[in-house]
Amino acid sequence: MMNVELVAMFAIVPLLCISIRLVLLGQFYALHKRIQITLGILLAVAVLLFDIEVLASPWRTRAMGSPYFVTG
Repeated sequence: MMNVELVAMFAIVPLLCISIRLVLLGQFYALHKRIQITLGILLAVAVLLFDIEVLASPWRTRAMGSPYFVTG
C-alpha cells in the first residue's frame, strides 16, 4: 500500500498543474472543479487505506526488537 500512496502523491502534481492551467486560461472552471474534487477524494481514500493497512499489520511484534520501541 505504501507504493500506491507514493505513486498517488507523485501523480497528483502534474494533474494539479493541468487543473491550475485550465483556470489560468480563463475557462474550464467546471472541469477544474471536477479534477480538484476527484483528486481530493482519491487521495483521501489512498490515505485511509494506508492507515487501515498500518493498523492491521503486526508492526508491534516487529518493533519490539528495536531499542527505540518504548512500552508502557
